[in-house]
Amino acid sequence: MTRSSTNNSQSGVILIAVLWITTLLALLVAGFTSAVLGDAREVANRADLVRVQALAEAGVTRASLGLLENLEEDRWVADGRQYDFTVDGLEVTISILDENGRIDLNKANEPLLQSLIARVDIEQEERDALLAAILDWRDSDDAKLVLGAEDRDYKREGAPHGAGDAPFVHVSQLRNVLGVTEDVYDAMLPVITINSRSGRLNPITATRDTLNLLPGVDAGVLETLFALRAEVPVDVAAVRATLAGDTALLDFNSGPIFTVTIMGELESGLNFSREAVIWLQPDDKAAYRIVEWREPQIPASLLEDWATLREERARDLNPTAESTGGTKESG
Repeated sequence: MTRSSTNNSQSGVILIAVLWITTLLALLVAGFTSAVLGDAREVANRADLVRVQALAEAGVTRASLGLLENLEEDRWVADGRQYDFTVDGLEVTISILDENGRIDLNKANEPLLQSLIARVDIEQEERDALLAAILDWRDSDDAKLVLGAEDRDYKREGAPHGAGDAPFVHVSQLRNVLGVTEDVYDAMLPVITINSRSGRLNPITATRDTLNLLPGVDAGVLETLFALRAEVPVDVAAVRATLAGDTALLDFNSGPIFTVTIMGELESGLNFSREAVIWLQPDDKAAYRIVEWREPQIPASLLEDWATLREERARDLNPTAESTGGTKESG
């Protein structure tokens, strides 16, 4: 073999080695870059989540102050209507629902529970059994109602638990009641609570969906009622007169427990929503305390109104801008 061919062979080996080293370095750099970018995204995401929680807490504080306004005409109404609040340069949308405007699983009487179950798309026999099962769950004895369910019925159906024989401690416990499927639970969830004052409905703060459940209240009465509710302050005497004859299931007192929903958008484009159940305590220095943070149960109408409002604001800020792809949502 000549010296020239030997040199060429050595050069080829060196070239291959250099290529392998270059490739390896490129992979290492790519991996490092990916890790750095991943860390940066994680830091940004964490920063966003911290910001969201801070905005949510500010929103809850503002909502409590609105509910405690001294002048009735300035007081925020806990019927789901929207209020805008600017904090740290961002506009946050707040809505408040009085828990007395929902049907209480523990305190509602049978006619009100029957109206609640009537919204579920099941056969009447199943509705009767479901009513009895709910009553059996929340009572303290193990005596079974006709069509009801006690421990042995749950055992027969293979449930890992028996009847509660105690008040519901959370609305999600309704899932454990015999006969409650996910469809049944989803149908009831927007209008139920365990936090009302008396178990009767406040017609000044209840949503349309909830008021539609009241026996004997027709569409005409509801339209009149909502026209009266649009006035601030609400003429309670006129509301009573409108619902004359239907007041046995009603309680015109609000609070002290409310659900506050906070929605907004960060500069990063992150849309967020948070929901807190608060106990208003006007005589306490803190004014309120958080009962729980939970996953929002936002009425579709509220989401639609909020989305429309955001689109209008975007057009006002940049009339020539066209809509881009989907937005991110908070995890």
